[in-house]
Order: sequence, then C-alpha cells, then structure tokens
Amino acid sequence: MPVKLAQPHTAPPGRLRSYLYELLHCCFQDAEASAEMTKFFERRRHQQQLAGKMLRQFKAVQKAGACSKEEAKKAMAELKRAKRALAAEIVSRQESDAQLKAMKAFDPEMLGQGKYRGGNTGHRKQRMDFMERVKAQYPPLRPELANNWGQFKQKFDERHCRIIGFEGKSYGSWFLNEMKVLLTKRQEGSLVAFQEWIELKLERNPAMFVGHVKV
Repeated sequence: MPVKLAQPHTAPPGRLRSYLYELLHCCFQDAEASAEMTKFFERRRHQQQLAGKMLRQFKAVQKAGACSKEEAKKAMAELKRAKRALAAEIVSRQESDAQLKAMKAFDPEMLGQGKYRGGNTGHRKQRMDFMERVKAQYPPLRPELANNWGQFKQKFDERHCRIIGFEGKSYGSWFLNEMKVLLTKRQEGSLVAFQEWIELKLERNPAMFVGHVKV
C-alpha cells in the first residue's frame, strides 16, 4: 500500500529535512514515493536555475549602472571643463575687444599726422609699437615672414612716410586707417588678415624684403 506523505510546499520549513529523510526511506519501498522524490528534486533544480539566472541579471544591471554612473561622472567633468574654457574665452574676447576699441580710438597726431614725413623718432616708435600690438592680435606668422618681420616693418614705415600725402604729412591718418582695417577684420573673426596684408605689401614692393633671412 502506498505511503502517504505531506507535500513539501505545505510542510513547515523545520520539517523539510525530516520530510526528505522520510521520503528517501519510503522511495525504496514504494513507487509513488520514488516519483514524488524525483519531482521534488526537479522542482528544486528548476528553482536553483531560476535563482541563478536572476542573480546574473541583477549583477549585469548593477554593472551597467556602475558604468553609467562612471560615464555620467566623466561627462559632467567634461561639461564643467568646457564651461570653464568658454568662460575664459569670453573674458579673453571681452578684453581683446576692449583693447581693439582703444587702439581704434588712437589719435592720428600721435602717429605723426600733419608732420613732415610722419614726424620724429617718437612718432615712428609709436607706429612701430602700434604695428606690434596689431600683430599680437593674430596667430603667429609663417616662419619666413616671422623671421623678417622686423625688417619689413622698418622698410614699410620708411617707404610710406615719404609717399603718403604731401611730404608725408597725411601718413599718420593713412597708417591708422590701415591698422583699423586689420583690427576690424580680426574682430570679425579673421585669423589670416594680417599675414595676407604683409604678403600684399611685399607683392607690390618686393624691395621691402631685399636681403631677407630665409628659414
């Protein structure tokens, strides 16, 4: 006669071990008990597989979450860096614009306007300094022009202070206008206008680079 056993899912947790021992003992005496034992272990194996699968999914989600947090942290750091760079660029641009406006408002008389051949050594120095300040607003010149920049500005000034206006007396205003054009182009975003200006002057008068230093 088959042995009657309580179902494992209805047995209290404390009796589960006793149930298994009882089932193992009976399975050798009864086919129904043996079948019950097989079903129990199949359910247990299925539950273990399901638990393992859920654990793997949990770890995968946890890992993805950690990666997402790390990526979000990096993105936030990059955003802060970009904001700082933008703020610095804005300040730099504001300072540059203020300097450009001040240079545009320069008095042409300080550059030798109305003076014979552009004035004296002081006026000439003012023009040299002005050209240097305009040059500083642009990226570095290509090597050949950079190596000969000192010679170019000297010859440029010597030549034009003799030919602009009657006896060079209009040179101060003409020079200031040349520089204002370059400053305006820089404010508009040009990075090459100054270099192109030099190249145009040399094309019209190559003598300003006679004996130039090659790279």
